[in-house]
Formats: sequence, C-alpha cells, structure tokens
Amino acid sequence: MRKQLHSLTKWILFESITISIGATCTFLSVQTIAVKFFDHQLGEDPIISLGMLFPMGILVATLSFSFSLYLIRYFLKLSHGLAQIADGDYDTLLDEDHAGPLREVYHDFNQMGRELKSVRALKEDFTNEFSHEFKTPLTSISGFAHLLLERDLPKEQREKYLQIIANEADRLTELTKNQLLLSNLETQQLPPDKEPYSLDEQIRTCVICLYPQCQEKNIDVSVELSPMTYYGNQELMQHVWQNLIGNAVKYTPEHGRITISSKETDSVYEISVSDTGIGMTEEEIQKIFQKYYQVKKEKSSKGLGLGLPIAARIVELYNGRISVSSIPGKGTVFTVFLTF
Repeated sequence: MRKQLHSLTKWILFESITISIGATCTFLSVQTIAVKFFDHQLGEDPIISLGMLFPMGILVATLSFSFSLYLIRYFLKLSHGLAQIADGDYDTLLDEDHAGPLREVYHDFNQMGRELKSVRALKEDFTNEFSHEFKTPLTSISGFAHLLLERDLPKEQREKYLQIIANEADRLTELTKNQLLLSNLETQQLPPDKEPYSLDEQIRTCVICLYPQCQEKNIDVSVELSPMTYYGNQELMQHVWQNLIGNAVKYTPEHGRITISSKETDSVYEISVSDTGIGMTEEEIQKIFQKYYQVKKEKSSKGLGLGLPIAARIVELYNGRISVSSIPGKGTVFTVFLTF
C-alpha cells in the first residue's frame, strides 16, 4: 500500500509542478507582450491584470484535463482487468512496463491473479484427489460385501473378505479424521493450549509404541536425545513424531537402521530422524508435503498421504520448519527445527 501511495504522490506532485511552471510561463509571456506592445506592467493596469485570469485558467484547465485523460486510460485498463477476474479469468495480466503511475498497482493486480489461479487449481486438485481417495476404500467395501452375500463361500474366504472390509473401513475412518485435522490446522493461526513438557520423553514414547514394528523387520533403532523442555501442545506434536518415525519404519527394509538424535543451537532444538531406507529423488522431495502424495507406495504398506502435510503444518504453527535430505537407495533424514 505504501508503494502505491508513494507512486501516486509522486505523480500528483509532478502534475502540480508542471501546472505551476506552465502558469508562471503564461504570466511571463503575457507580461512580455504587455510591456513590448502596450508599454505597461501588469500591476499597473487592473484591466490587464484581470485579463490574465482567462489565459491562465485555460492553461490550468487544459493541463488538468490532459493529466486526467492520461490517468483515466490506466484506470480503465485496471477496471477492465478486474472485470475479467470477477468473471473467473485468472489468466488476465496487466502490462507492468506500460503502467504509468500505477506500476505498483498493476504489479499487485498480477500477483492477485496468480494467487487466485493457484487457489483454484489447488481446490480442483483437492476435489479430485479427495474423491479418489474416498472412492477406493468404498469400492472395496462394496465389492467384498456383495461377495459375502453369496451363500456357498468357504469360512476361510469369508473371514478374509471380512478382514478386507474391516481394513478398508479403518482406512476410510483414518482418512476422514486426518482430513478434518488438516483442515482445522490450515485455518488456525496459533497453536492451542500450550504448556511446558518434556519433548525428549515424548519422542521416546513414540519410539516405544512403534518398536514392535521395528522388531518385525529387525530394524536397529538408536535414540540419542538430550533433555529438552518445550512449550507447546503435546497432542499436536505427537502427530509430528508418530509420522516421521512411522515413515522411517515403513520405508526402511529389514535389518536397516533408524537414528533419532537432537542438538541445541541458538535457542533452537534440532531433532533429526534418519534411516537407511529407500530414499527419495529431488523430484519426490519437492512433492512429499503435498496432500495425498506418497513416495513409492507399496501394496504392503498402504498410506493416506496426509501425514507429512499435517506434520509440516503443525511445525509451521510453532514458527518452525522441517528440512529433508535424501539419497535414493541409501536413506533419508528429516530434521525438525523448533524455537524454544
């Protein structure tokens, strides 16, 4: 806003100076004519002095009208662009190089159009992806339920179908719960109900909860955490560690290794979760915080693609950040930076 006001103020000042210079030149021209042809100073003859009002009035009106027409041309372009945006044409852009005194306004208009276009694309992607994620488990539940209606199914096969229906119903429940959580987090600006608690103990508890899965895959887990007292919401932060450590377990093959460590630098806690898993490419790293995106999805480990977006949003609420480094085939390191 300051830039726009500054730009318009400069233009108004330029217009005022131009009119003043024009009026002065007109006065001097009439003065010269009066002295040369009538041998009178303007102040000596009231009639001639009053006559100055007419040419100076014409000059001021002409200059003001010209400047107004000049400005109106740019305002008309802006008005036309706003009408196109209102009609849903978010590809509308104004020429910033030929914007006159409205250069900053045109720049902000173009930025608004790009943001609106991005929001519309995000909304469409969300609708398509969410519908697809909901449709998949519903299709499975419906299909296997109809199979169960057949009378002559062996008991073993019937139990298998029932298990699939139960799993898909759980997945649907988890998807709904996580989507609602993420939607709430996206509308929040401040984390709720903060209190001091032991961050290192919370992370150790998450490791204990996931330890049976590590044992199944013979994964070696190393925890190297220093005492950390953090002021935050324990329930929200629990999602962060469950997701990061859970992903490390999911994508680390048998006999792999997971290391969870921490350090403190300049009033910032740095908590790292590293693994010797499948790793990611740079292209995959750019997408992992998008909704429903899953890296190298395996049939044996179904996910929802909402865990990392939720974790990133929670950390963002605390003015923190998550960094990722990875080498395909060698492993991944997630580092959470939290200010205390």
